Formats: sequence, structure tokens, C-alpha cells
Amino acid sequence: IMGSLCSTPFVATGDGIKSYRDSFWQLKHLLLPLSNHVRCGTRFILLPGPNDPGAQTLPQAPLPPYLTADLAQEVPNVVFATNPCRIRHFSREMVFCRHDVMRHLRRHEVLPLRETDGGPASAAHSRNESVQLIFDQAHLVPLPLEHSSILWAYDHSLRLYPLPHAVFIGGVTPPFEVGYEGARFCSVGPFCRQAEFFAYHPIKDLMEPCGVHDRAG
Repeated sequence: IMGSLCSTPFVATGDGIKSYRDSFWQLKHLLLPLSNHVRCGTRFILLPGPNDPGAQTLPQAPLPPYLTADLAQEVPNVVFATNPCRIRHFSREMVFCRHDVMRHLRRHEVLPLRETDGGPASAAHSRNESVQLIFDQAHLVPLPLEHSSILWAYDHSLRLYPLPHAVFIGGVTPPFEVGYEGARFCSVGPFCRQAEFFAYHPIKDLMEPCGVHDRAG
């Protein structure tokens, strides 16, 4: 799960901390009955986002236990990870990052992208060019330091060399996935808008788009 884990920016006041902890207390009691998932070894990995506590820089530190109602201590296989986060499944390496990378790349274009006929670039063309830039630069945020909030001493945690098997980016752009140089890039998009997500099968190297149907509809 990539943040933000709260819908409004965290405020470091007594009421803000209590509200944040209460939300994790509710999540804890939702996860505790899932005994079948625990027996099967399901892992719940949570990455912080821009509305969550902590410095708004990359990389972001994991959420501390005192703000998460000791969720990781009481529910097996819950991991509060850094942002970005690297996961290895047997021989497959995956990178997860919660950052509006695609939006920032479009904002800092020197020249607008064009199609071969001179017309404005299509959405697919813009996405492909952005993915190629990220993979060719082998960096999750290939922007100048003055335009990015990166801790220089930990810049190595954002590098993508050698390329992992899959990169997942959480941002505000619509969801899509594309392959390049033997690696898969997936922009998962905000789940709260269309209730869509991707299921990745590492062994098959298969990215499957999924969604939650609206029962009311």
C-alpha cells in the first residue's frame, strides 16, 4: 500500500496525532481477523506518502510505531517500509515509489513533445517518452536538485542500475503500464478515484489490471 495513508495532511498536534493513531487502530482490528492470510504468509507492506508524517523528501523514512498504534508488532507480516522500497521475490526485483514523478517530468519539459507529423503528442507517446527517460537515466527522479526534494547523501537509493524487473510508481496520473528494455514500468494511479489497481505475477512477469466494482452501481 503506497500512501498517503491519510486523506488530509498530517498535523503534528495532539489532535492530529490522536486522529492518525485512531485510524491505524481501526486498520489493526480489520487485519487481525485475516488469519488465513497470515497462515499463507501474506505480507502487508506500507509506504509513506506526501500527507504522512515526516520530512517531505526522498527517500522517506518508515512511519514510527508510536504513530501506527503498534500495528506491525500486533499483526504478523506487516512491514512499514521506506519510500522508495525494494522487494525481491526469488530472482525478481521490484521497486515501489510514491512520488508524482510523471507529473513533475511533464512540468519541467524544455520543449513540448510532438508527434512525427508535428502535432501535439498523444498521451501514450508522452508516457512512453517519460518511461524511457527514467530508465535511460537509471533514476526514479531524473530532475535537477533544485527541482526535487532529494537527500543527496541517500541519492543512491533512487537509482535504477541495474534495471529491476518491475518499477511501480504511485502518483496522480492515470494508471498505465509499459515495457522497456526488458523491464516493466507501472504507474498505479490513485486507487481512491477509480478503484483500480494492478496485480503483478513475478514468476510469469505478468501485469494484470484489476478493479473493485461498485456494488451500488
